[in-house]
Amino acid sequence: MADELHRPARKIFHRRSVVRRLIDDLWQAAQKEIKTPITSLLEGVTQSEIADPLVLSKFSKITSAISDENCNMTNFIQGSLWKEKIALYHNKIVVPFFMYIDDFEINNPLGSKSMKHAISAVYYSFPLNEQSSKLNNIFLAALLKSHDLKSYGNDLCFKQLVEEFNSLEKNGILINTPDGPKTVHFILGLIIGDNLGLNSVCDFGKSFAANYFCRFCKAHKTLTHTLSEEDPTLIRNIENYTQDVEINDFSQTGISQNSILNNINCFHVTKNFCVDVMHDIFEGISHYNMCHIINYYTETLKILTLDTLNFRKQHFNYGKLEQQNLSPPIEKHHLSKFHLKMSARQMMCFIHFFPLMIVQNIAISFIVDQIQLDSYNSHMRAYEVSLNQNRPSKSLISIEEFSSPPIDINQVIFCVTNAKYE
Repeated sequence: MADELHRPARKIFHRRSVVRRLIDDLWQAAQKEIKTPITSLLEGVTQSEIADPLVLSKFSKITSAISDENCNMTNFIQGSLWKEKIALYHNKIVVPFFMYIDDFEINNPLGSKSMKHAISAVYYSFPLNEQSSKLNNIFLAALLKSHDLKSYGNDLCFKQLVEEFNSLEKNGILINTPDGPKTVHFILGLIIGDNLGLNSVCDFGKSFAANYFCRFCKAHKTLTHTLSEEDPTLIRNIENYTQDVEINDFSQTGISQNSILNNINCFHVTKNFCVDVMHDIFEGISHYNMCHIINYYTETLKILTLDTLNFRKQHFNYGKLEQQNLSPPIEKHHLSKFHLKMSARQMMCFIHFFPLMIVQNIAISFIVDQIQLDSYNSHMRAYEVSLNQNRPSKSLISIEEFSSPPIDINQVIFCVTNAKYE
């Protein structure tokens, strides 16, 4: 329709020229929304939210924590990386945001053409938001066909996004406040995602069987089999990254090409200190380690059997917040394969409470009476349990107001084992 209207007309019709101007205006507005979706959204959000004097006051209090070295680290802006990023923005309103990328399948994910319509979605969120993980606080930045990323590469697919990030950082967004107009600058703090997603978007190795598969260090894959401590000489930095790009040999460097994300003003892929805790820990080494630990307690020390552990695990008082994360019983073939039948969230819950399920000391054992996670305070009571009885007898010690989870189990064991008999 647009092409038809733009063709030269033999006669001049006033109505046609009006429609044409209307379509041109709509197309220009649509182009702005398509090319700068983040800026268009943030203009409305910042004006309605950040311009509020109370929000600005709260923002000042939060950012003041950066200069307080004695304050506990609870937010990204308290780290040295953020201080480095905002070095050029003294006395300005600077807001960090995170970029997240992951693939999803819009059609049948189990069908024969499961990857044909895969979409790479790019989201962004704000770590200063107290509820940044809620869906209504996670915003869509871009949708890319996974096939296009593979066919055309990151440079073409992320070019427009990089330009918009630079504009948000350099020019910012002007808002009207009671104290006059102010400019809010937005700086990319981290790019987060799983290992494959981050390695792909940052142009590192997409195969973890490659010689140099790590995006943080330059350790060869054979060295990683025995490396147990960090070697500072192998850490990637801007200098050795530049040298590796000039070498232009993936087998020797683990770098496909100079990432287009390095064109973002205050960002470099070697300083994107983001790890994939879900896949690395709770779906990774936790399975291997916990299988060894369970085998040690049940087969080597023999302080309890696998059936006893399953009984305690199934009947443990997790509290109403964690009760839904109860995992299935552990079987011997799970231990032999070093992989427990647990999701990442179930493994996280199991590791958190595992010490309370197995702790024993000769004739003394203790039963968790109450764990209240609603207020993030754990209230525990230890009892003397006779080896010949199935029920707790006299109370030995009352332990209250423990610190927020994770519970210091060493403190619990010390209190129980050093309790005096009457």
